[in-house]
Amino acid sequence: MKKIVLTILMLLSALAAAQAQAGAWGIDINKPTVDKVGDLVKVAFRATVGQKVVRSGYSTIFAPVITDGTWSWSMPSIIVEGSRAARTRNRGTIAPGNEAFYQDAYFTRNGGTVEYTAVIPYQEWMDGARLEME
Repeated sequence: MKKIVLTILMLLSALAAAQAQAGAWGIDINKPTVDKVGDLVKVAFRATVGQKVVRSGYSTIFAPVITDGTWSWSMPSIIVEGSRAARTRNRGTIAPGNEAFYQDAYFTRNGGTVEYTAVIPYQEWMDGARLEME
């Protein structure tokens, strides 16, 4: 039980670091939670995007990653789109090489809010890991 609590505390402190990192990019991360349920880890937070994070024809991809410096686990991305970029994606056009980022992604626009939830399998190396935004 002590190891589980330690892991959750380490990931919560990692969420605080990710909050600071994302804030520099115009995204506020609020209400972060990390729960370990059996062999799974649930990461949840609310991401609020600033008004002018991206220009109309552009998209910015924020990818939360849990890492310990050696191993890493990528979680679903948050994609902030300008209005023209959103129309292009809705037509079915995704830039080559970005297909992996768009899989299971959360989409929002300038000024939008995302209720982010990711459930990933727990692995031993996650003890002491941190959450980063790429």
